[in-house]
Amino acid sequence: MKKLILLLAIVAVGFSSCQKEYINNASSTQTLLFDVPSSAWVTYDHGDSYSVSINVPELTNYYNANGLVSVYISFGNGVYEQLPEVYNDISYSFTHGTGGITIDVQDMAHLGIPPPTDAIVKVVLSN
Repeated sequence: MKKLILLLAIVAVGFSSCQKEYINNASSTQTLLFDVPSSAWVTYDHGDSYSVSINVPELTNYYNANGLVSVYISFGNGVYEQLPEVYNDISYSFTHGTGGITIDVQDMAHLGIPPPTDAIVKVVLSN
């Protein structure tokens, strides 16, 4: 019986010392839109892949090291697809660094593809 009372006392003390802690991390998100004309895409392998670099001055060292960088692309139909993605054997990916992003489009079948059409690129920066 003494053991039961002692156990209940320990449990009661243990639960009474617990506290909830709320951490309020004020987050900020920036959404940036960039028009990318078809003529901006460059190829170095005769049409197996294309790249475009976009200056994003808002992409600071802080976002590059600690934040979240998301990239979406739309080819004029109002639908944005999040990168990376593979669609119809074409791979869409991106890399980012302080001050900009590079989007790569690669033909997975290595048959050659035409350059991407005019696009709208959405870059979302979150901390």
